[in-house]
Amino acid sequence: MKMNFKGLVDLHTLPKTTPLLPLYEAIINSIQSIEDAQISNGKIEIIVERDKQMNLFNQWETDIENIIIVDNGIGFDDENYNSFDTYASEYKIQKGCKGVGRMLWLKAFCSVSIESIFVEEDKKKCRTFLFDANHAVHDMKVKELSSDVLQTTKVRLNGLREQYKGNCPKKLDTIAKNILNHCFTYYVLGKAPKIIVSDEQDIIDIDELYKENIGDNIKIDDIDIKGTTFKIIHSKNYMNSKDNHTMNFCANHWVVQPISLTKIMGNISVKLKDEKGEFIYNGYIMSELLDKHVNRERTKIELPEQPNLVENIGIHDITESVEKVILDYLKKDIEDSNKKKKEMIQAYVFGRNPKYRMLLKNKPEIFNEIPWVVDEEKLEMELFKQEQKFKLELKREGKELEQELKNGIVDYESYLEKRNNYAEKMSDIGKSNLAEYVMHRKTILDILAQNIRYKDQEQQKYAYEKNIHQLIFPMTKTSDDIDYLQHNLWIIDEKLAYHHYLASDMKIKKMEEVENNSGKEPDLIIFDSPFAFTDEEEQPYRNITIIEFKRPGREHYNDAENPIRQIKEYMDDIVEGKVKTKDGEFLNGTENIRFFCYIICDVDLSIKKLAKLEDLKVTPDNMGFYKYIDSYKAYLEIIPYNKLIQDSKKRNRILFDKLFNQS
Repeated sequence: MKMNFKGLVDLHTLPKTTPLLPLYEAIINSIQSIEDAQISNGKIEIIVERDKQMNLFNQWETDIENIIIVDNGIGFDDENYNSFDTYASEYKIQKGCKGVGRMLWLKAFCSVSIESIFVEEDKKKCRTFLFDANHAVHDMKVKELSSDVLQTTKVRLNGLREQYKGNCPKKLDTIAKNILNHCFTYYVLGKAPKIIVSDEQDIIDIDELYKENIGDNIKIDDIDIKGTTFKIIHSKNYMNSKDNHTMNFCANHWVVQPISLTKIMGNISVKLKDEKGEFIYNGYIMSELLDKHVNRERTKIELPEQPNLVENIGIHDITESVEKVILDYLKKDIEDSNKKKKEMIQAYVFGRNPKYRMLLKNKPEIFNEIPWVVDEEKLEMELFKQEQKFKLELKREGKELEQELKNGIVDYESYLEKRNNYAEKMSDIGKSNLAEYVMHRKTILDILAQNIRYKDQEQQKYAYEKNIHQLIFPMTKTSDDIDYLQHNLWIIDEKLAYHHYLASDMKIKKMEEVENNSGKEPDLIIFDSPFAFTDEEEQPYRNITIIEFKRPGREHYNDAENPIRQIKEYMDDIVEGKVKTKDGEFLNGTENIRFFCYIICDVDLSIKKLAKLEDLKVTPDNMGFYKYIDSYKAYLEIIPYNKLIQDSKKRNRILFDKLFNQS
């Protein structure tokens, strides 16, 4: 039978996410070779060669190009060479070898060169050969050497393929940690030779890595699952890494299939902590059953998810049983971590985002479902997801109650209880929406407070008035352009929100509600709004509010810049034209129009002088000025920015107190 060797290589799979699997295969081969040599001073050296063309200054962070594995094992004598040259060889089947692992070398690397010094018939010999997808094993040569030459085998994996470079770790310490994890059971069982990994910049002793970060932090449990024995090796890994808590299915001491434990541990994705420090948990599961059911590439345990007619144990059985043992082993550590996570979530919700209180009340299980996050933005996202999930469940619950009512209630007491529970949850949703809006108000006031301080401390410059204007109502917009939540007129007066028409930073002649040729641009002009100082619910369309903003910190208003005169000119232009009624009709009669005018600015000496000249009175709190101007039928008030914020906070204090001081 003829064979296309390249096609045979192509039949094997190596996920792009596991580019170092060929290296692990080579290391395990070296461990087995040392075992066969029956020596006590076994040693494996792994040398990483990098792409020097990429970065001459930071070579230790560049892509891996070649990897060399050197060991002092038995080497490629005739038996081992013939086994290597035979696809699916059964020579080392008793060690769990499939005889195909070297195919993975050619999946990730372009070629392999091997040089092995071994002893055969009491003579030292050197065998060299090449291995690639096009020619399989070729150019094999053997020669005799002098007896004083050291027995070593060097496997050189040449040219890491481009498709694997992206997922291949670059840092030597990461590579070392991965090697330790893959060979972990050999260390626990005392079967690991000395392993050293190096590049041009650094050398790491895997033995020392194991002793320093894991050492005696090991516990072994044996469990029985449907008559089959499984061994669980628990380890606490104190290395500085970002790995997740995992359990690892092993076959013949090799890590085959890692499984994340994040969900079963209450979504703990950060490190646990005990008296020795922070650690990542790693569990290693071993069994003859797993040895028998590993796939040929050693990337997966091929057992069904659930038991079937062929297999009485499924992956689910193993996972479920092992998880219970792991949770028992980590019980205290997890409880401490979950307690801290719960406190962190509660502190954020109670202190920063009270709208989610209803979640903590109605879905306490979210403390387990939300992963450990320290970033507030990510926590907000997790809470938002849980909120949407809760609302969806509530919607489904409401439909079920409607259907039960349609079909006819069988158990009235049970239905009433479910209905009351549903109503209570819906009430909590309403409170949550209100809390969100109150949070919005507090945030807006905080932003406004920021805008009236120096924006540049060194140059002592303030924000421009347009920043304040934009915050309260978007510039160049009308009330027809935006919805209720896009403006913040409540900062000035709650009732301003209930108006007929508003124009922001727009020429009077362009306003729909007036027929006028004036080119003046009031900052805000509002038509037909019942204000705080009138109790009339329905009035004829005769109220106009004018609001003018001045830059925070501004000083020295001269006569031409007099904001009171500016307001009077706006009123003059309006009364000289025509104003639209509520029914859309333009009328000449403007004598009944009432004006409410606000100048919002910081009060300096020049403003005080202008107020005195215009005979304005001081407000009861001594912060602003006001006057009723008979000739214009106008109420005029000068409101300093700090008074604006202070008054708004007072009006909203009851809401803020209720929201943030709940017990």
